[in-house]
Amino acid sequence: MGLDAVVPQHVSTVFEFWQNSSMHLQPGVSKFSSSHDLLWLETMLSSIVSFLKFSPELLLAVPDALTRLTALLEKVFPLISKGGRFERESHGPVEKARLCSARSSVLEAYSWLPPGSFPLSADRIFSFAAAQIQVSLHVSLGYSIYLPQLIYLSI
Repeated sequence: MGLDAVVPQHVSTVFEFWQNSSMHLQPGVSKFSSSHDLLWLETMLSSIVSFLKFSPELLLAVPDALTRLTALLEKVFPLISKGGRFERESHGPVEKARLCSARSSVLEAYSWLPPGSFPLSADRIFSFAAAQIQVSLHVSLGYSIYLPQLIYLSI
């Protein structure tokens, strides 16, 4: 039993953990406060980004890994989007910081995926990323001289 036999099984276990976690975050299913669920989501997304950053070759080596991860991100995306569960329910500064972190993690996770692997949600992701950059511009974070022109022309 070599590495080729063991790694896919461990990756499948991690994916099952992520999928089960994401199912329990859905509105009407969760039995915890939005603050607790947001903490859980932020942790899960950080682990997904770490997986993508340090083991991207496993997306292609493990059967269905890319499909499962894309489906997972598409399931979580509406929760953190504008008007999503966590924006409606998160009011304190800690929750807002966690929501911002979760949004950043989702965008980073999508950036690690191979081009063309999420064609159904690409437009939504691009619009969401542009909106996030616009919010950052309004908060006076540092940016390139040309960034505002690129953002407002693309929307």
